[in-house]
Amino acid sequence: MPSATKKLVVVVCVLGLVTTIATAPALAGKKKKGSFTAENPIPHPLGDGCNEGEEGMSKTSKEMKAPFTGVLTVTMENFQGDWDLFVTNAAGNPLNSSVESQLTGAPATEEVVFAFKKGSKFQMVACNWLGGASADVSWTYTATK
Repeated sequence: MPSATKKLVVVVCVLGLVTTIATAPALAGKKKKGSFTAENPIPHPLGDGCNEGEEGMSKTSKEMKAPFTGVLTVTMENFQGDWDLFVTNAAGNPLNSSVESQLTGAPATEEVVFAFKKGSKFQMVACNWLGGASADVSWTYTATK
């Protein structure tokens, strides 16, 4: 291989490496955020918990598809009484939950963290176990790759 061709190959390889290194942190810090208010006037402390309650009455579910491989953090605040928070798969099966009992003195906040691969479908579920009529839910989805 002629010397000029070798130099060109080296330059192209170095530029590719620099581009990869420069863009990797940008993707790793990429975030998506959102929020919603769960308005569930009827508590559901029966059975296996309020996640089994009726949509719009004792629970509010928000479906989402993972935009990239990353970590979802969901926080619920500004509620009275006892509320619970779940992240479920698309079929509604719990993947992670926060079920602190505000009736025994826990602060009026719930938080769930779960990692997903790009394209995974899931739901964020806020449910009224034995509380007031509404709660504020916010979420952040942060890329990890």
